[in-house]
Amino acid sequence: MSDIGSVIFIKIPVCVLLTVNLILFRVTSNHYSTIKYELYEFNRTDSKTENFLLQKERFVMNIKIFLIMGITYFLTLLSTILKIKEDIRYIIYADSSLQGVFICIIFLAKHQVITDLRKMFRNSMDHSEPTQIHNISGSS
Repeated sequence: MSDIGSVIFIKIPVCVLLTVNLILFRVTSNHYSTIKYELYEFNRTDSKTENFLLQKERFVMNIKIFLIMGITYFLTLLSTILKIKEDIRYIIYADSSLQGVFICIIFLAKHQVITDLRKMFRNSMDHSEPTQIHNISGSS
């Protein structure tokens, strides 16, 4: 692909995607913060410990979203600009395509959810019935 073709069909679209994703990241962070603040106001306590824990949870969630959204697209841009080997580029593209899965895991993988899933899988494994082997030969 010529240099001008690379700019038109790869670099400009990637930069547009990065810009849009940066804007969406900011909107998501603001929305999350607004909801957390409204919940805090609804369940307002004067405890400094609880306030600290809420602020810590908010900070950790923003870092998680930043890591998933920001690093993925930053690596995609770097792979395009620096002309990284094709093998590594495929890994970066696979990571990009799984971004929605990672975000879902971040929002759903709370400690209580993981604990409940473990209990559910343990119970399903404990109640499984043993397999019986039947002899199909003609002798009885």
